[in-house]
Amino acid sequence: MGKAGIWRRWAVFLLLAGGLGGGIGYVLQEPREQGLPRTLRRVLSLNERLAGQMVSHGHLVDTFPARRAVRVPRVNGNIGMGGSADTAGYAFYLATPGTGDTTGRPRYGLAALRRLPWQELVFDFKCVEGWSQITRWGGYRLADFARTTGLASKDGRPVLTGREPWAYKYIGLATLDGKYYVGLDMPSALHPQTLLCTHVSGQWLPARQGAPLRLIIPVKYGVKSIKKIGKIYASDTPPPDYWYNKGYAYDLTL
Repeated sequence: MGKAGIWRRWAVFLLLAGGLGGGIGYVLQEPREQGLPRTLRRVLSLNERLAGQMVSHGHLVDTFPARRAVRVPRVNGNIGMGGSADTAGYAFYLATPGTGDTTGRPRYGLAALRRLPWQELVFDFKCVEGWSQITRWGGYRLADFARTTGLASKDGRPVLTGREPWAYKYIGLATLDGKYYVGLDMPSALHPQTLLCTHVSGQWLPARQGAPLRLIIPVKYGVKSIKKIGKIYASDTPPPDYWYNKGYAYDLTL
């Protein structure tokens, strides 16, 4: 190739790079929506909707023998860890749908959960920071709790998948101290592998792992597996979500 051809290629490259850089610069200067430039937030929301449509009770995450699990799982995140970790006297609120208000609302302790079928799950816990660990958890299906309390239903009719017209669209959870909170789409919340956990590695949850009660939701990244649950409620609009407000995706579906 002659020098003229080489220069033409460089000229095209520089034009494309300049155009791309200008486009990125424009996007970064856009008004922000939930911590991100508007265009990036809308693209992220589209990706979330597509991922959410793939969540199915027939699609389970891979599980492993208990011997594959680490003995002491990694601890990540300490936001919302205030309040007692004692099981004695512990209870969480089933808060008002839509608002999450706890005034006059019923409370449930671990004794109420023990009436539900016990479940164990050994899976590859994935963090948005890029690490993962095979971990072993024990507890009760959130779907079973929702079924016995009517949590997910607007009119009392049974909710099995979370896609029924009479089902609320979301579930919100917050810690005992209210400083950490997550929102979950209803199909993911009612997924058969989503657990309200009291045990890890065959032992009671330690304080650093969210005692007395935490969520494990393997179809999403670990930031959705809220620790030290203080309230649960249903909603037709997306409940507040701590990391979404800081620019992360809302669904964080794997």
